Amino acid sequence: MLFFLTGFLVYRKTLKASNRDQALAAALLLLVSADILFYGSINSGEIDLFYSFLVLAQWFSFHTYWQSGSHWKMFLWSSLFCALGFLTKGPPSVVFQVLTVGFWLWRKKQWKLIFSVQHFVGILLFLSIVVAYFRAYDWKNGHADGYILNLFLESGQKAGTDRSIWTRMEGMLTYLPNLLLIALPGSALILLPATRRFRKRLPPLDPFTEFCLFTLLINIPVYMLSGRFVARYNYMFLPLIAILAAWIYQHSIHIKGEQHNSTLGKLIMAIGSILLGLLTILTLTGSIQVEPLWIGVGTLFTFAVSLWQRRRHLSPIVNITILLFTVRIVYNLSILPTIAERTDYPGLCRSWVAQANGASIYLTGSGESQVLRLSNSFIDTLHIPPRIPYQIPYYLMRLQNIAMEYHDYPKSGEVYLSPELPEHNFELLNTYYDHWQQRNLYLFRKG
Repeated sequence: MLFFLTGFLVYRKTLKASNRDQALAAALLLLVSADILFYGSINSGEIDLFYSFLVLAQWFSFHTYWQSGSHWKMFLWSSLFCALGFLTKGPPSVVFQVLTVGFWLWRKKQWKLIFSVQHFVGILLFLSIVVAYFRAYDWKNGHADGYILNLFLESGQKAGTDRSIWTRMEGMLTYLPNLLLIALPGSALILLPATRRFRKRLPPLDPFTEFCLFTLLINIPVYMLSGRFVARYNYMFLPLIAILAAWIYQHSIHIKGEQHNSTLGKLIMAIGSILLGLLTILTLTGSIQVEPLWIGVGTLFTFAVSLWQRRRHLSPIVNITILLFTVRIVYNLSILPTIAERTDYPGLCRSWVAQANGASIYLTGSGESQVLRLSNSFIDTLHIPPRIPYQIPYYLMRLQNIAMEYHDYPKSGEVYLSPELPEHNFELLNTYYDHWQQRNLYLFRKG
């Protein structure tokens, strides 16, 4: 839901800068971005979708109030979202703020604002929020220093500081192709200006699109130089790519004409037919399990949209959105049930709850420890419980209405899930092989 809100934010901001068609194209291209539609928005349950919304709000609030000349609001709102971003994923939000604000003001010859009272008050607001949160956390739970250290440790891992120079160089070379891949189909449009003839016929960028291009180029090196590409870490760049793609698409129609628009629409529907044909082949060969009725419905829907497009001259962006959402629905009805049957975590957890006979199931066993160090005086140790499939604590929580807790040592009379058995005095209830960690998980009652 928050990512739909991100799409709305893209739509509203682009609408103010251009027109309705371009704003709608930008929002739709974002919502059907390959990795978002087929992984991040449905399957992963990662915090990065929420984080991308905070980062986008941070960038857009800065630009909106910079454009209106409201310097107080410019620094206060961007600092507020920067603080929320820091509490969500740590130092990257500060890096985004420093690079975007600093270089944009320098580029616009307003660098003196960096030393203004408004900026220092914004910094004070950021520090007040962050310090207040960690103080409250420390009072309630303790170990706030370890929490902060872990934020920096994980950011260092994402920045690639723990990788060899050759591995980082290889990652740098493959970063842009990977980014363009997860941003499809919008990223395909931003390649249109690659030809000099096409580029010459494009008008100058409007101020908002210029800011989006600048923000993308100035912040991408933070992740590119790390030499480590993880799709969800780059979600905050997808709205910027979608806005650029929509701008290029809008002007490409005027350059190529309506014939280009119609040809692109037909190409999109042809791709849809191929995808549905491939789905049919996979079903007939037994690779996946899906009712033939759904393939028929998907096929009829695809050709109905194609006919509608010919009569109404719809934008290919609308066509591809309808097509990809259709493919996503068919994916839900075919691929996901097949995967679910192979990994029946709900059924597994129901059997464990029955074997526990009403007792809560806890996690135990030796995990791992990480030494967190910023300096010799700022050091802590992070103890991580044994890793188990994420679905297990989720379904156990739903079945037992209580979050799964971790115990350092098994307590007498309690039921535990663990990758190792106690040395003596226990009742083994179940054994399950975890394909993720490639080891057994044991359900037992401690005597």
